[in-house]
Amino acid sequence: MVKRSLNASKSGIKTAETALTDMGLTQQLLANALDISRQPVSKFFNGKPVSRDYFVRICEKLKLEWQSIAVIDEEIPVDKNKSCEIDDLVQEIHKQLKPGINDDRKFNNTLNYFLDTTPPKTF
Repeated sequence: MVKRSLNASKSGIKTAETALTDMGLTQQLLANALDISRQPVSKFFNGKPVSRDYFVRICEKLKLEWQSIAVIDEEIPVDKNKSCEIDDLVQEIHKQLKPGINDDRKFNNTLNYFLDTTPPKTF
Protein backbone atom coordinates (compact mmCIF):
# COMPACT_ATOMS: atom_id res chain seq x y z
CA MET A 1 0.00 0.00 0.00
CA VAL A 2 1.35 3.44 -0.94
CA LYS A 3 1.55 5.96 1.85
CA ARG A 4 -0.38 9.19 1.34
CA SER A 5 2.19 11.20 3.27
CA LEU A 6 5.93 10.99 3.76
CA ASN A 7 8.38 12.26 6.37
CA ALA A 8 11.92 13.39 5.75
CA SER A 9 14.55 11.46 7.71
CA LYS A 10 17.04 13.33 9.89
CA SER A 11 19.80 12.81 7.34
CA GLY A 12 17.36 13.71 4.55
CA ILE A 13 16.52 17.00 6.27
CA LYS A 14 20.23 17.87 6.51
CA THR A 15 20.71 17.06 2.83
CA ALA A 16 17.66 19.14 1.88
CA GLU A 17 18.79 22.07 4.04
CA THR A 18 22.18 22.01 2.31
CA ALA A 19 20.51 21.93 -1.10
CA LEU A 20 18.21 24.79 -0.10
CA THR A 21 21.07 27.04 0.97
CA ASP A 22 23.27 26.02 -1.98
CA MET A 23 20.47 27.15 -4.30
CA GLY A 24 20.19 30.45 -2.41
CA LEU A 25 16.62 29.71 -1.34
CA THR A 26 14.68 30.13 1.85
CA GLN A 27 11.70 28.01 2.83
CA GLN A 28 9.41 30.84 1.75
CA LEU A 29 11.13 31.21 -1.64
CA LEU A 30 10.89 27.44 -2.14
CA ALA A 31 7.17 27.54 -1.33
CA ASN A 32 6.70 30.44 -3.75
CA ALA A 33 8.60 28.59 -6.49
CA LEU A 34 6.34 25.58 -6.01
CA ASP A 35 3.22 27.77 -5.80
CA ILE A 36 2.26 26.25 -2.43
CA SER A 37 1.91 27.65 1.07
CA ARG A 38 4.90 27.65 3.40
CA GLN A 39 3.23 25.16 5.77
CA PRO A 40 4.09 21.94 3.87
CA VAL A 41 7.64 23.21 3.30
CA SER A 42 8.01 23.92 7.02
CA LYS A 43 6.62 20.48 7.88
CA PHE A 44 9.03 18.89 5.40
CA PHE A 45 12.04 20.54 7.08
CA ASN A 46 10.75 19.61 10.55
CA GLY A 47 10.37 15.92 9.69
CA LYS A 48 6.58 15.99 9.94
CA PRO A 49 4.24 14.20 7.52
CA VAL A 50 3.78 15.97 4.20
CA SER A 51 1.49 14.89 1.38
CA ARG A 52 3.31 12.60 -1.00
CA ASP A 53 2.77 15.02 -3.90
CA TYR A 54 4.28 18.00 -2.04
CA PHE A 55 7.12 15.86 -0.69
CA VAL A 56 8.11 14.73 -4.18
CA ARG A 57 7.76 18.24 -5.62
CA ILE A 58 9.93 19.74 -2.86
CA CYS A 59 12.63 17.14 -3.48
CA GLU A 60 12.50 17.63 -7.25
CA LYS A 61 12.85 21.40 -6.86
CA LEU A 62 15.89 20.82 -4.63
CA LYS A 63 17.24 18.36 -7.23
CA LEU A 64 17.09 15.49 -4.74
CA GLU A 65 15.75 11.96 -5.11
CA TRP A 66 12.76 11.81 -2.78
CA GLN A 67 13.44 8.13 -1.97
CA SER A 68 16.79 9.07 -0.41
CA ILE A 69 15.17 11.81 1.69
CA ALA A 70 12.08 9.98 2.95
CA VAL A 71 11.97 7.91 6.12
CA ILE A 72 12.25 4.26 5.21
CA ASP A 73 10.25 1.79 7.31
CA GLU A 74 13.46 0.28 8.70
CA GLU A 75 14.37 3.70 10.12
CA ILE A 76 11.30 3.75 12.36
CA PRO A 77 12.54 2.75 15.81
CA VAL A 78 11.13 -0.48 17.15
CA ASP A 79 10.47 -0.69 20.85
CA LYS A 80 11.53 -4.22 21.70
CA ASN A 81 9.78 -3.96 25.08
CA LYS A 82 6.44 -3.43 23.30
CA SER A 83 7.01 -6.62 21.33
CA CYS A 84 7.63 -8.52 24.55
CA GLU A 85 4.52 -7.00 26.11
CA ILE A 86 2.42 -8.16 23.16
CA ASP A 87 3.88 -11.67 23.39
CA ASP A 88 3.08 -11.72 27.12
CA LEU A 89 -0.45 -10.51 26.40
CA VAL A 90 -0.99 -13.22 23.79
CA GLN A 91 0.21 -15.89 26.21
CA GLU A 92 -2.05 -14.57 28.96
CA ILE A 93 -5.09 -14.52 26.67
CA HIS A 94 -4.20 -18.02 25.52
CA LYS A 95 -4.08 -19.25 29.15
CA GLN A 96 -7.44 -17.71 29.97
CA LEU A 97 -9.24 -18.83 26.83
CA LYS A 98 -7.65 -22.21 26.09
CA PRO A 99 -9.75 -24.26 28.56
CA GLY A 100 -12.94 -23.18 26.82
CA ILE A 101 -11.67 -23.53 23.27
CA ASN A 102 -11.34 -26.91 21.59
CA ASP A 103 -9.14 -26.12 18.63
CA ASP A 104 -6.48 -23.61 17.65
CA ARG A 105 -8.53 -22.13 14.79
CA LYS A 106 -11.18 -20.95 17.24
CA PHE A 107 -8.45 -19.63 19.54
CA ASN A 108 -6.87 -17.66 16.69
CA ASN A 109 -10.27 -16.25 15.71
CA THR A 110 -10.86 -15.18 19.31
CA LEU A 111 -7.39 -13.69 19.61
CA ASN A 112 -7.79 -11.79 16.34
CA TYR A 113 -11.10 -10.46 17.59
CA PHE A 114 -9.47 -9.07 20.74
CA LEU A 115 -6.49 -7.68 18.84
CA ASP A 116 -8.82 -6.30 16.16
CA THR A 117 -6.60 -7.59 13.34
CA THR A 118 -9.37 -9.24 11.36
CA PRO A 119 -13.12 -8.86 11.26
CA PRO A 120 -14.87 -10.80 14.04
CA LYS A 121 -16.01 -14.28 13.07
CA THR A 122 -18.99 -16.18 14.35
CA PHE A 123 -18.24 -19.23 16.47
